[in-house]
Amino acid sequence: MIKQTIIPAKIIIIPGWIYKRILRNKLNIVDISNYSKLREILSLSDLAEWRFLNDEYKVDDCFLSSSLLFTHNEDGAIFIDTNITNDQKKEVHINLDYLTKSTEIQNSCLNKLNTVNNYNERHYSFIPYSNNILFLIVDEGFNLYLKENKLDFMRDYIKNCYNMMPEHEVSSLSAYGIYLRQLALG
Repeated sequence: MIKQTIIPAKIIIIPGWIYKRILRNKLNIVDISNYSKLREILSLSDLAEWRFLNDEYKVDDCFLSSSLLFTHNEDGAIFIDTNITNDQKKEVHINLDYLTKSTEIQNSCLNKLNTVNNYNERHYSFIPYSNNILFLIVDEGFNLYLKENKLDFMRDYIKNCYNMMPEHEVSSLSAYGIYLRQLALG
């Protein structure tokens, strides 16, 4: 019998404060993997926060997200956006790499996720993008919300996975096991 590897829904975290700017500027959802279009509306600090959330941040140690702009190998970042210019590659390798690892950017991003806001009860939303990509929009206060509502968050994630893949694949996900343990703990 051949053992199948279950590929979970890839989560791409988009900070809510950046997602709102993308919507205000009427970027198409497809354009968020286009570095040139993002640079028209986002600063390097914005991109560094976004990249930090996808490359370094764990959602309550449940699972890691993945980047929409970059993939990694032993030599560092490889661009998914094939239209990126050489000057933009230099900008990323010299400036964005440095900013993403800076404590100032990391603290700024984490402070937003740890700051209470009263305008959003859930502090996150899932947006299905394709058959295996799920956007997770995280708003200010997300970490605080997650501490008290991990089970609800996991339930929403699993529910979205059911909409993207067969039931037997969802039940094989490590996140499903975490959800069941959380459910048992009450």
